[in-house]
Amino acid sequence: MSYTPTEEPDMDLDVHNAPDRQRYEAYVDGELAGQAEYRRNNGTLVFTHTEVGAEFRGTGVAGRLVRGALDDARYHEFTVRPECPYVARWITRHPEYADLVLPADAELLPSRNGDQDSASR
Repeated sequence: MSYTPTEEPDMDLDVHNAPDRQRYEAYVDGELAGQAEYRRNNGTLVFTHTEVGAEFRGTGVAGRLVRGALDDARYHEFTVRPECPYVARWITRHPEYADLVLPADAELLPSRNGDQDSASR
């Protein structure tokens, strides 16, 4: 399944699930711009690492990648365990996605006044 988030209309960005590589991939104009790695554990996607290429940092790719991945998780009725600090911060800043996180995993979410919002290098 492919998602084309609409927050940045001037950037052609698509998010695809690549289950054989256990990651979601973001493509900008056909070029791989970033990935959000996960592992499946029954009905849960455990997000472990998010990375965006240096030339795409600061352009909103990481946030749109995470949104697309979480939208896909919701569509497939998965829960989410945000072990990746970027994914955890993103969910905290977008509480409409907090219902994807099981109450037992809520301790992974930082407070709303958390730290820097940058994807891992």
